[in-house]
Amino acid sequence: MAASRADAVDPDVTRVLTLAIQFDREGKFLAACNMYTEGINLLFKSIKSAKDANTRSALTARAKQYLDRAELLKKQVEDAKQKPQGYHEQILIEDGAVGYGLETVFIPYIDSELTEVQIDDPYIRANHQIHMFLRFCALLVKHARQLRVIRLKTSCGQQSPEAKTAQMMRLEEMKAGLLRHNVSLVLQYSETLHDREIRFNNGWLIKIGRGLDYFKRPEGENNIDYFELDFRPCHSTTIDIVFKGPAGNQPAGSSKTK
Repeated sequence: MAASRADAVDPDVTRVLTLAIQFDREGKFLAACNMYTEGINLLFKSIKSAKDANTRSALTARAKQYLDRAELLKKQVEDAKQKPQGYHEQILIEDGAVGYGLETVFIPYIDSELTEVQIDDPYIRANHQIHMFLRFCALLVKHARQLRVIRLKTSCGQQSPEAKTAQMMRLEEMKAGLLRHNVSLVLQYSETLHDREIRFNNGWLIKIGRGLDYFKRPEGENNIDYFELDFRPCHSTTIDIVFKGPAGNQPAGSSKTK
């Protein structure tokens, strides 16, 4: 399946559908389904604005082709989720690759059943790491309408006392801000934490080799990739996405919380 020349009506159509096709070919079916859906919505906007009848016809045919493929992939994913081994897909991000913003990676796994998220990441310490965690929390609050709890387990590491205090103060400030959106941030510190993973209580488990810190530093605050993460180059990393089922993926509470 290839992107049509008619898609050039809107450059975003080509970008989104090219990524959908790439995910599809790589076996990342749920991510592909999400990109197809976004591309189809963009195509419908182009259909409405197109003045030429031939262009409208070509775009309509292309939208139907992508819609049929998205529906087939969605069924395959749902069938795989019902099997004993569950569903698993892996995304390999090459060094310098773009198009892997937080929304692109995580939105396919957010639904109306998501009420609690557990993040285990020992490196939510430096200023840029805390800012990325804040971006992730904002994404959850925006798209997970039933979200009530975010649990973060992290570490202070071998920082100076001043750096540890600054880290904790920033996270406490985030905690107060999230509470204004009716979301509780539960903080836990563990100096033996090594693994990085994100658990959604709707059944999805996402493991990223570099945690949320997989983006390269932007060249400057006046560059587009400073604000839009889909345009920001990434470090080389691997993302493993597993559906374990809600019963087997409940975030665990902890006694050492703040």
